[in-house]
Amino acid sequence: RAGAPPGGGGGAPREGMEMEDPHMPGLGPRDPPEDAPLVYRVLRRLRGTLGALLLPVLRTLFQSVSFLARLLFVAPLRLLFGDGFDADGDVGDLGPGGTRSREAVNAAGEAAASSFASAFADRYGDGHPPFVIGSFQQAIDVAKADLRYVLVYVHAEGARPDPAAGPWDEATDAFCRGVLCSPLLGEVCAPHYTIWVAQLALREGRSVARAVHMRDGPALAVLAYGELTRSEHAELKVLARLGPSACRDPEAVVAELVSCAERNEHLVAAARAERTGREMDRLLREEQEAEFSAALAADREREREEARARREAEEAAAAEERRKAEEEAALARAVAEEEARQAAVRARAERLPEEPPAGPGASRIAVRLPGGQRLDRRWAKETPLEDVAAWVHAADVSLTRVRLVSNYPRREFGPGDMGLSVEEAGLHPQAVLFVKEDDSEEEEEGEGSDEEDGPRGGE
Repeated sequence: RAGAPPGGGGGAPREGMEMEDPHMPGLGPRDPPEDAPLVYRVLRRLRGTLGALLLPVLRTLFQSVSFLARLLFVAPLRLLFGDGFDADGDVGDLGPGGTRSREAVNAAGEAAASSFASAFADRYGDGHPPFVIGSFQQAIDVAKADLRYVLVYVHAEGARPDPAAGPWDEATDAFCRGVLCSPLLGEVCAPHYTIWVAQLALREGRSVARAVHMRDGPALAVLAYGELTRSEHAELKVLARLGPSACRDPEAVVAELVSCAERNEHLVAAARAERTGREMDRLLREEQEAEFSAALAADREREREEARARREAEEAAAAEERRKAEEEAALARAVAEEEARQAAVRARAERLPEEPPAGPGASRIAVRLPGGQRLDRRWAKETPLEDVAAWVHAADVSLTRVRLVSNYPRREFGPGDMGLSVEEAGLHPQAVLFVKEDDSEEEEEGEGSDEEDGPRGGE
């Protein structure tokens, strides 16, 4: 290393003298001594020759690295936290993923915008295009709903919205009077623009101004959002910027806004056509879904009707099978009962007494059956009518219950008379009877007739 600088102490450098190298005291910037370190002398000599070439390369390399960092880190963070995440890592209030909730941001934006609009009206009256009373995201929502551009007015940080803070600065006052209150601006903004005020004194205003590269006001920026960008990647696109110097002439501002609207009119037309197409597709889809739902409901109703009809048919078939089974069972019981009855009749007929010989104790009885057959035999006069009825049943087993009817005198012998003997019944010494099939009604009538004829027989 070199020692003290040649020629003296360490006073202030005289005028016209070169400054010493702070890293190597006592040496000038262009003439390193021979005893200086080799690396230092090489770098000092290469700085002048290669600096002009290395600086652009390093700058490009730094920009490339910055772009990759934004692509790899900032873009995912934007997806996670919304549009308020900027390259500096600050999560602002531009999107729903900011440090504050969407409701809080909107409430703060509405309060700030309302305060500004009130102060503006107090200073300049109501002859200006309407401002969006809300946050920047609310202004975007309004613009997207009406297919209009967002016209951001960057309000200078020193121009406070409080009238008690004194008059606004001269540039802001001139812009507000000459541009914002211009009737021409109102005519231009009505069909094409939604105005939102970015107040640099507020955090959200600074974030929006930084995003559109506006550091001071008064200034204007035209933004297209969503459908009007016509880009698959960019959600927010700056179409025009008017800095403080360009905002001094009201006519020039209005002309630039008109030109911007005309240059991008095709974007609005395309977005409107696309929105109309989407609306028609939505209506068509809803109509198709309604038809499909109606058809599905009809199919389900038809399936329910078919299932109900099948169920009713199955129930009817089951009921018919039960009825047939019951009829068959009843028929079988009736057949069995009839067979048992006939067997009992035959058994009873086998037990009948033998026909007695003719004589004073014998009664001759002839019986005519319903089929025309004639029966004739003698009975002991003490024989009960029950035996005579059993004799008749044995001759025609198809008869169930019968009444023995005598014409002269007219009498009918029913179940209640079967205990009478032949003589007691008035059939001695001989009688002719015919058989009458009995039923419940006839039995009741017969019982009545027996009661009437009883005394006569007794007689």
